[in-house]
Amino acid sequence: MQKKSIALSLLIAMLVTLIALRAPTARADDGVSGEFFADALAPYGEWINVEGYGGCWHPTKVDCDWAPYTDGSWAYTNAGWTWASYEDFGLVVYHYGRWMQVQGQGWCWVPGYEWAPAWVSWRSNADAIGWAPLPPEARWQGEIGISVWVDTAYDIGPGSYNFCHIRDFGAPLLRGVMINREENFTLISTTTNITNITYNNFGGNRVVFNGGPSFTAVSAVVTHPIPTLTLVQQRQFNAGQLHAGGAGALIASRTVGNQLIVAAPSVSAPTDPNFFTAKATKTVPAGKVMKGWEGIKDPASRQQLKQKIQAQTKGLSPETTHAHVVAAAELQAVPSNTKPAEVVPSVGTPRVTNSKPATPPAAAVTKPAVPAVPAAGAQIFPRVTPPVEKPVEKPVAGPGTEARKPTTPTAEIPPAKKEVEVPPAKKEPPVPPASKEPEATPAKKPATPEKAAVRPAPTPHATPREESHPAHPTPSPGGKGKKGSPTPAKD
Repeated sequence: MQKKSIALSLLIAMLVTLIALRAPTARADDGVSGEFFADALAPYGEWINVEGYGGCWHPTKVDCDWAPYTDGSWAYTNAGWTWASYEDFGLVVYHYGRWMQVQGQGWCWVPGYEWAPAWVSWRSNADAIGWAPLPPEARWQGEIGISVWVDTAYDIGPGSYNFCHIRDFGAPLLRGVMINREENFTLISTTTNITNITYNNFGGNRVVFNGGPSFTAVSAVVTHPIPTLTLVQQRQFNAGQLHAGGAGALIASRTVGNQLIVAAPSVSAPTDPNFFTAKATKTVPAGKVMKGWEGIKDPASRQQLKQKIQAQTKGLSPETTHAHVVAAAELQAVPSNTKPAEVVPSVGTPRVTNSKPATPPAAAVTKPAVPAVPAAGAQIFPRVTPPVEKPVEKPVAGPGTEARKPTTPTAEIPPAKKEVEVPPAKKEPPVPPASKEPEATPAKKPATPEKAAVRPAPTPHATPREESHPAHPTPSPGGKGKKGSPTPAKD
């Protein structure tokens, strides 16, 4: 009996061990560890330690004017406004985590673990739309969401916003149509906050909904149509495809018919809380963090603008006002007739199932720097060289171009002005008379004075024009200044 008891105990222990060993494998199938961020971002920037925030990442292959959520475009899905990036690191930094500006470092990304179509604050007026990356202070609480109080609650200043005219909001590459940031301090005072980030529970697939501008209102004004797609999240993820080349390369997002398929793995925080800090190459004091108010030097003006933004919220706060639930009307533009059979392609191997081939971006537009509007079957997040290396879309004629204009047509200007006949009447007879031929001149004098009387006075520029236009004959004072004249015959 005792032996049976021991055997049973051993069997139970073995079963418990097997269950414990299998549990991590099951979790790994559902998502990845936060260490995935370090691998994904390693080729494109560096990690720094910002005091009070921990390990942060910032891109190193961008110019000084670069800002998040600019090198790409917006699409509208059942998750609201979804950012489509053209940057290789866009898979991570625009759908997880937060952003902040650090003096001397530029924009820095702080890791986060909740996926969203974009983490931004929205502002608008009758002519412009603006969006700003959410700062680390804007922690996600699903039961509260993020609403119109976001600028005041988390101190988002004018310098953090990207503004464009509403008509340009559908542009395939928004960075090329952004309003100069110097205008932000005026725009921030004439716009109001329209942010509404919450959960969308429609269709049984709970997803963070990035609400902002009304799709119906915006789509009636934009010059480029805004893609409307059904979002399909791929939670299972193969991190080994991150930097693979060729057909095995990871594609962050692609369209299949009217569906937007995105790589959106579930990410858990690293087991080591100092994992990202340990990767930092330097430490930056917390005082270097900027909030977007640095462009307003006058403290009184800065405070006045803050008070105006505060008044716009009408006393609303995270404690008193939650983000409103998604209304059915907000999803009317999103296609509902999706075909599950077309949503099967594995990560990294896009398969276009529509009958119409996708138009290559370069052939769809006249400006090589601006990607084409995504067509059915085209990639939304193509792996391309970051747009900062692309040529300027609109070449502007510089001073050098104008300077070359007069040099080419000068040979044709004199005939148009009919000044070819003016030089002959320039009373230059004093030069030929030096050949001492008074006898030949009187015979032809009657015709010459009449022409000289009606012609304008000689100008100093006449002689060069005669030399440059030999095709136009110029009579001599005696009427025979050409070859074979009687003057040389007398000599």
